Amino acid sequence: MTMTTFNGKTVHSRRLSREYREGTNVHEWTFDCITATSTAITDLCDLMGPVVKTRLLSGKTLIQTTGTKGTLVFNGSSYSNCVIESLTREESGDSFVGAFPYSISIVQETYTST
Repeated sequence: MTMTTFNGKTVHSRRLSREYREGTNVHEWTFDCITATSTAITDLCDLMGPVVKTRLLSGKTLIQTTGTKGTLVFNGSSYSNCVIESLTREESGDSFVGAFPYSISIVQETYTST
């Protein structure tokens, strides 16, 4: 596992399953995660809100949300103005009793008003 956090909350990432980037205009991540407590998932869900992601003519991404815009820390790098776009709990198999798998998608707002 890598040490990943969003707004100070631990994202229990097992692996980065998707990273999409277009220069400095678009930056999105999806992590496959697993935790031993459902509270960790609830803590992340508390930071979520509806997300409207708009691609501007400039190519930048504008984010509107009632959720928390925070900093994603992943592999020693910090990315500001990020939001949780989705968090999906997954069913664990019999061999993972006491484990709570989930996936989380995070997107960075790259538009800055002048």
